[in-house]
Amino acid sequence: MNPLTNDILSRFNQSGVSSVRMIDSSRGDTDFRFIALTEYFDGTKLAVKAACNDFTTPERIAGWTDLARAYLEAGVSCPQYVAALDGALCFSTESDDNVFLICAEEQKRYPCADEVDPPADESCYMDDVLATIGKIAAKPSRLVPWNSAFCMYDRFSDEDETDDTFAQAAELFDLLSAYIPERSYEIQRFRADYFALYASFEAEYRALPCAVFQADLNSSNVMIDSDHRFAGLIDFNMSGTEKVINYALCECWPEPSWEHELNTLMDADSLAQNMELLRRRLAVIGKYYAYTPAERRAFPTLFRLVAPFRYPTFVMFRWVLRNEKTEHYNRVLDWLMHQFYHADAHLPG
Repeated sequence: MNPLTNDILSRFNQSGVSSVRMIDSSRGDTDFRFIALTEYFDGTKLAVKAACNDFTTPERIAGWTDLARAYLEAGVSCPQYVAALDGALCFSTESDDNVFLICAEEQKRYPCADEVDPPADESCYMDDVLATIGKIAAKPSRLVPWNSAFCMYDRFSDEDETDDTFAQAAELFDLLSAYIPERSYEIQRFRADYFALYASFEAEYRALPCAVFQADLNSSNVMIDSDHRFAGLIDFNMSGTEKVINYALCECWPEPSWEHELNTLMDADSLAQNMELLRRRLAVIGKYYAYTPAERRAFPTLFRLVAPFRYPTFVMFRWVLRNEKTEHYNRVLDWLMHQFYHADAHLPG
């Protein structure tokens, strides 16, 4: 299956392959991805990549190339894409009846946050990571005709039936109805109010400012130096055009910490701390990007739609319900309803 043979690797450098380490990062039966961390005899180090999925296309690779350059020009270090010796940014090859797109980029110069031991404390680098959002939003690159994985009202890939926010909300409402039937009236009212707001907000949302973002700021994509300080970003294959405040909200809203978070979901201190952390993180972005009046007006509604059903929270709550952790059921529902009906969310400044 892996198409990254020496013949393929030699199309980027003819000095010969000195060493290579293969990584299989495929996901499921429709998303095949391979990486060859390759060192050539002339000292060049490249990450040669092969992908067969519905979101890796020549157009997107060209867009990722431009975006990586834009991040570098904004002062954010990241590996740059490297053309093959014939000048092509990518080319296709067949392997086991699958057609793979091949491209290459510089190897990263620093480890990622999830690779160091002892683990890096995100407080050492998170502000600098969030600052990249403001820097890119303030000096946006050319918009691309595809969405980031955070998109609302549009699909990220052809496989998706809806955007993730809609899909995650719909699935969680179904689970809540099935597992907490004694609160069915509240759940059905909540569902109706949520999807009515979702529908009515679309026109306002589509008019908001956009930029193109890396769109995958997890610890496996954040490079850090020996002092655990931010050193740059890798991996642009989730990138795309995105509303600035949607991306900012998604990256700033605190992720849950499972058992501790579940036990304290509705504690006043926990609710207040999450909101304060959100405001502080949004303020970091605001040092570099001036939120517009339209974004300020839209943010409270956007929060009500996005914050309750962000993917990490959705995964945790789905696990609670599917695994019949009954002691948490009511807290989960109360927390979701609090974010939608009662949270006071505004952009800082």
